[in-house]
Amino acid sequence: MTQQQFSLTPHPDIELKFPRQPIEYFVTLPDKGIKQDTGLIMFIPGFGMLANDDYVADKLSPHLANQHNCVVVSINYFGIYNRPNTNKGGGNICLADDFSYSIQAIYGLKLTNDQEIHQQTLQERDNYTRWVLDGLSQALPMVRCLDQRCQVLLKTGRDEYQSFGLLPAIDHLQVLGEVLKQFKVNRRRLVVYGTSYGGYVALLMGKFAPQTFSVVVENSGFVCASIDYIVAKELVGFSGDLDFIMNQMKVKVCVDNPWTIMNETSPYFFADSHRQIRSLLNRIHWRKTNTRYFIFHSTQDRLSKATTFIEMVDKFVNILKNYAQVDYTRVKSTDIDGKVFKNLSHGMNASLRGLFDRVVKTDKKHKLFKATEANDFSLNSEYRLICADKTYRFNFKEDYTLTVSLHPTEN
Repeated sequence: MTQQQFSLTPHPDIELKFPRQPIEYFVTLPDKGIKQDTGLIMFIPGFGMLANDDYVADKLSPHLANQHNCVVVSINYFGIYNRPNTNKGGGNICLADDFSYSIQAIYGLKLTNDQEIHQQTLQERDNYTRWVLDGLSQALPMVRCLDQRCQVLLKTGRDEYQSFGLLPAIDHLQVLGEVLKQFKVNRRRLVVYGTSYGGYVALLMGKFAPQTFSVVVENSGFVCASIDYIVAKELVGFSGDLDFIMNQMKVKVCVDNPWTIMNETSPYFFADSHRQIRSLLNRIHWRKTNTRYFIFHSTQDRLSKATTFIEMVDKFVNILKNYAQVDYTRVKSTDIDGKVFKNLSHGMNASLRGLFDRVVKTDKKHKLFKATEANDFSLNSEYRLICADKTYRFNFKEDYTLTVSLHPTEN
């Protein structure tokens, strides 16, 4: 079984107006073909995993397709190449503009002319950065962790940035419409399954398209925008969750985003409207739905450096229960079985195949089905999500297209 690869012209970036490249998505069919009750699963990977990684292509997608009779779709969504190990897309590290100044101010070292020449002759800034850091680790043998004021930045591949949920969710809804046109899957059996950041995107999809999915499965995702990841380079002392060892010296890295919280006149200012559209805690954005939610979180998760993160998840679940059927698992030490849940760290090192199998067993009464085939596309749904001074409009059409637009909020 192999993945089939497709591409799709993306939805415009309605917030920052960045140019966009075609969306890559991958489809795995069940070995027995598409039958009358064949459903669809959209799997959404988190940071550091691509939709066409070997694990997704060779193990997870075939398992989901054959064990659960579903067409499986995975997408290299906007911003997915925001880790150095996603080499297929080219997430590369570089030095901040004031790096040389900071090194001299903090350590009394000056980058040599040879280094400046080296930067000009190398095609990849990543190679130059590693070369400079290697030299610094040798010049500073007693330094175990490079001062974070000497910023090392990660440039997301394909000239993208960290939209933090919104564009990835739109990408998935847009691809969903295309797949529903391409493949005759059972519209009563549409499932979205995400882990870590992908779990957060899955929940946003449920918020934006409340009449579409039969089941949403979320493992260890965010519940609101994490300012740490959005403007990490403006927050001295925080550099995201990336680091690597250069000889004996630890180097922390933060994503180089255009967003700012310091310059309110910038077109890239992360305003309250941007925060609200990304929040799952805003009650006025939720609607009654027949979608069933299966949510898994470790009680000791420290995602986004929040010591009370599990309490934020609890708050979200209590809100969601007013609108949907929710099966919430707060994973604690007694739940560690070495098979599905391995530990209590972020993501619990959970078996993605085993976790979904567990959901199917729990949902055995419904078998991942919902009552009707109606979905937001067939219903021509329109949602207006008020977010401070801006309103985001989601317009679904029965030709399986989606348009998202941004408007001033009417008084």
